[in-house]
Amino acid sequence: MPKETENQQSVSDRVIAEFNQIIKKFPDSSEFLGKDLIYPEPKKRWFGTRKKLDVTEIRDEVQKFTEKEGVTRAREMINKKMKQYPYSADLNALRAIQLYNDLSRSGLNQNKMDALYDPLVMIGKALHNGGTSIYNANWFMTIYLKYLEIIKERLAREYRYGLHHADPDVRSASERLYQKILKIPRMMQVKGQLAGLTNLNVKLKGTSIITENISIMDLKLACQAVAGKNPTKTIGAGKPANSVVYVTLILNSLFARIPILKESVANILKHIPDLNRDLILQKQMIISSSRTNDFLLAVAAGNKEQAKSIASKLYLQCIQNITYYLENALLKQQYEADPFIKAAWIAKEARPFFDADTNRERLRKGTECLDVILGSRCQHKGSLERATKYQAEVRAILADQDWMKE
Repeated sequence: MPKETENQQSVSDRVIAEFNQIIKKFPDSSEFLGKDLIYPEPKKRWFGTRKKLDVTEIRDEVQKFTEKEGVTRAREMINKKMKQYPYSADLNALRAIQLYNDLSRSGLNQNKMDALYDPLVMIGKALHNGGTSIYNANWFMTIYLKYLEIIKERLAREYRYGLHHADPDVRSASERLYQKILKIPRMMQVKGQLAGLTNLNVKLKGTSIITENISIMDLKLACQAVAGKNPTKTIGAGKPANSVVYVTLILNSLFARIPILKESVANILKHIPDLNRDLILQKQMIISSSRTNDFLLAVAAGNKEQAKSIASKLYLQCIQNITYYLENALLKQQYEADPFIKAAWIAKEARPFFDADTNRERLRKGTECLDVILGSRCQHKGSLERATKYQAEVRAILADQDWMKE
């Protein structure tokens, strides 16, 4: 092989390898966080138990750095404690926040995506390992949304380069980048779902529950107290049971729309006991939100078989929840109205993937579901606007296809 051809090939190989690295660092599944998602068990000590790490002072120093309030010892304190507590979820989250702050101060110039990758992985793993607090969730969202902005720019730049490359293998490889580009607008729509997190920050400002993690044991005890009609029972270090359940459900409703947190959400939901209908339906709403997101991502990427499979699961889930728990119930809460609305929505949105008979049956059922929301049984005002919009769309489709019932 002539030397010039060899050089051209090695350049192409490097370009394709670079494309593969970018794809590997695209946050559309929990694989983004690596194989070692769960921290190792801490080594047992011969004498006594290791004192639980209190990160209050470190958090205050990090916050001081964030707000540019003079010189802080945050970096030094984190590095020192990391040697003693390498698998503290809160400490790892604070290290991620400090790294992000350092990068923000330095301007995030040349390798922005590569620089932000480590903080995002670090804080994502912290959430998977018990670091579930409102404080950590706030920072996770900040870092995640910034990462999406930056990887969007990087993908677009590399795709433009690959698209016009002389080597057909590079051009072909660039199409894999394009599949990721198509997903980004959908992933960034999570910005519109931040109201719940914002409300938590406002309602609970000044309370310890903002920074305290909610453990699996806290959650189980809180669910038992709420189901047992004792919602104000104190859980752990002064957290009311109803607040523990409420915060957990709000955070996981948001996390369900973030692909890299899929495993974390599944683990939390697994530990919420099915003690009453309300808990079951709230869990089901989070699951349906996750499936809705998966469906939209599959559609965006052009994965028809995956979209079809998810759509069927989502539709059947909604119908089963209506049949088992809501057939004659008054609908006072969002989680009670949700299955009716989602059944109609997925029947409408998934039409390209199914045959006429399936679509006719599901759309007719969908309009019946929406009739319930628009009728006297539904007392959740927030659902009426969506139901009115979907009902008009579904009926227009049925009329256009001449599928209206006689």
